[in-house]
Amino acid sequence: MTDGHYPETRIMLAVCDRFGVTLAELRSHSRNALLVRARHAAMWAIRHQTSLSYPQIGRLFDRHHTSVMHAVARIDGARRANHQLNQLLESIR
Repeated sequence: MTDGHYPETRIMLAVCDRFGVTLAELRSHSRNALLVRARHAAMWAIRHQTSLSYPQIGRLFDRHHTSVMHAVARIDGARRANHQLNQLLESIR
């Protein structure tokens, strides 16, 4: 894991703060709906705010790059229909 000076760490911590979860929970393999949404939001934000590739983001979460691709696509779709989610993601920027 990175030490807090990296943008991906700051993004993950911001997502944890907004969703009320811990970094360990965010990176866990739990399928709890809140954690999945938070994890997807973090992956989406990292993808759109850094130059990290899907495989690099996947390694941050101990996931395969296709899981990151799925998360980014899910959030892209959800943003169109969910104004509240859109605002939340904008607040992470």
